[in-house]
Amino acid sequence: MKKFAVLLYPDFSLQEITCLTSSLTLWFGEKIDYIASENKEYVSEDGLHVIPDKITTEIEITDYDCVILPGTINPLPALFDDKLIEFLKNGMNSNILFAAISSSPILLSKSGILDGKKFTAGYFMQMTEIFPFIEKENFIHKGIVEDDNVITGIGMFFREFAATVLRRLGYDIGHNFMRKQSDDYAQDELTFYWSDEDYKEFLEELKGYNDKEDKTNNKLKFAELNIRNMRNFDIEKEMYRLAVELIEKRYPVGWGGAGVIHTAKGHYFTSVSLDSANASAVLCIETGAMIEAHKFNEEVTHCMCLVREDENAPYQVLSPCGICQERLAFWGRDVQVAVTTEDNSLLFVPLSELQPYHWSNAYLDDELEHFKD
Repeated sequence: MKKFAVLLYPDFSLQEITCLTSSLTLWFGEKIDYIASENKEYVSEDGLHVIPDKITTEIEITDYDCVILPGTINPLPALFDDKLIEFLKNGMNSNILFAAISSSPILLSKSGILDGKKFTAGYFMQMTEIFPFIEKENFIHKGIVEDDNVITGIGMFFREFAATVLRRLGYDIGHNFMRKQSDDYAQDELTFYWSDEDYKEFLEELKGYNDKEDKTNNKLKFAELNIRNMRNFDIEKEMYRLAVELIEKRYPVGWGGAGVIHTAKGHYFTSVSLDSANASAVLCIETGAMIEAHKFNEEVTHCMCLVREDENAPYQVLSPCGICQERLAFWGRDVQVAVTTEDNSLLFVPLSELQPYHWSNAYLDDELEHFKD
């Protein structure tokens, strides 16, 4: 018989793994050990109180053939549980089958199990920006992903997840175990983002864990947690929409370009480049939108420049040129700017990332001309 383990942590989700665990125990007579880092009561997200059979310091992970990681609505307690992460690390380069669903693949990322492996997960995509140990390039937007000795899944595909694990382990489950196939879903249906308010609340909670790690001199290299620099995907998508709309209206054929500015008051300003027979009189595409914001004394928070070569060409983001970067610096170095990317994906970064050695670093903020509300 094979040996199975289910890891326990606060707010673990039973619903996402019971198709798998009940099949193992009821259909195939397998025994499952429920393991945690501490010998205490753990409460599932639906209120079930569970006491582990064993604790991580008393056993070896390599004694198991399959380790199952349930999802959790709040992954931070497990993510910062050093004993749990160390237990998982001891399974690296082994033949253990790791089966992680919903948010739990982040635990495999932190422990190194997912290094170099394709995976999926049901957590919010902002986590890939916050935690550097997540290999974002290996994230696959599918319901179930299987790579080497790791099976990962999104929570809504708990049946497919169970079936994939059971078949991988050689159990005969027939052909009617599943319903709708995960491949029937489009990528945007499998991509999740927090609302701005929920994301802010998460970052605030994360700071507490970050401070705790500071005290042990084991600080993770988190992304900047300044709420001002937090990416707002709704704003970014609306700026892109407005730029495309203006280009198609102002330049229906041939080349086209548009600039979009967003302000702290929630306003959007757009502009195009100024044409002139004298090239030295031409202004950058986004300059007009900056001037509009300045005219109304509104603080600029985001800037984008979008172009296309002709009406049949794809749209491309242009990073702000040096002069526009100097103009934007008036509103501070944390202004979010759209930048050119190799895969033409939409990416905003703080202005400071484009200017790490800017001359203004030699002066105090109050010594420079800057925005005043």
